[in-house]
This record gives sequence, C-alpha cells and structure tokens, in this order.
Amino acid sequence: VLFPIRSAYVKYDASNWTSLEDLDISYIDDGCERLANNHVAFHILDETLLAKYGCVEEAKIKLGACAYKTLIIPKCIVIDKTTDDILREYIKQGGKVLLLDGKPQFVDGEYANFDYLESNITFEEICKDNEYFVSNKSTNLHTSLRTVNGKKYVFAVNIGDEDLCTEIV
Repeated sequence: VLFPIRSAYVKYDASNWTSLEDLDISYIDDGCERLANNHVAFHILDETLLAKYGCVEEAKIKLGACAYKTLIIPKCIVIDKTTDDILREYIKQGGKVLLLDGKPQFVDGEYANFDYLESNITFEEICKDNEYFVSNKSTNLHTSLRTVNGKKYVFAVNIGDEDLCTEIV
C-alpha cells in the first residue's frame, strides 16, 4: 500500500481537523484495514524509501529484500517524480495496481498525465492470490506473513476481546 504522506502535506489545514478525513478513509479503512480484515499480508511503501532503494524487476516493485507483485494506491493527490517513474516501469512490465480512489493529479506539485495508470486487479483477486488461507473470518484476527531464512511464518494477532480459534493453511 502506497503511503499518501505527500497528499496529506498538500491537504492539511490546521483550522479544519477533518481536512484529511478522505485520505484517512481511503488509506486506512479502504486500504490497510480491509486487507487486514481479509487476512492479506501487506507492507506500507514510503515514497522517500522507494526513491532511494526501490526499483522494478520482473513486474515487481523491489524495495530492500522485499518484492511486491501488487500495489494498492489509496487516494493520492500528488506523488514524487521517482514514484511516477517507478510506477510507469512497473505498469510497463505488467505489474498489478489497484486504485482505491482515483488517480493522482500532480507529480512533484505539477499537473501530470496519468493515462498510463489504471486498476488492473480487483480487491477480490488480491484476496484470492493470498499465499495462505485463514478459516476464521473474524475481523479481530489480523495476520502477517514473513519469510525468514527461506521459511515462511504466519503471525496471527487477536485484536479483540473474544476468544478465537482458526486454521491457517
């Protein structure tokens, strides 16, 4: 999930505490929470780190030791030029993108053409492509997949008060 911090800088209004509400809903509710509630492991991509350490290889965005075959873009008004360059290459190589709330409008503060950027995967397809299955559909059960020394581990956390039992395959 691309973190829309630049858009928050642009939209922030100190006199109106709800000025970032639409960004929050798109990023937190429609993006992160929806993934967590559906037991889909995800990372948050920061544009500064993406610019410094990111690249595109084999239709995946690579950042450090991680490679991402799907990118979710919440409501973003502006993105960095390096992010735009990476997105263009990622799409060109066949990368999968889900736009949650339209396309950005600006690159580095300048109006830009985002005709190349379209959703080419659905949320349901992202859920189906998950590397593991969780039998309990409670939204209080959040999971995360990590690979350490070639071995895969699923971490499960109960964020609610009820006792939960599940099978993870």
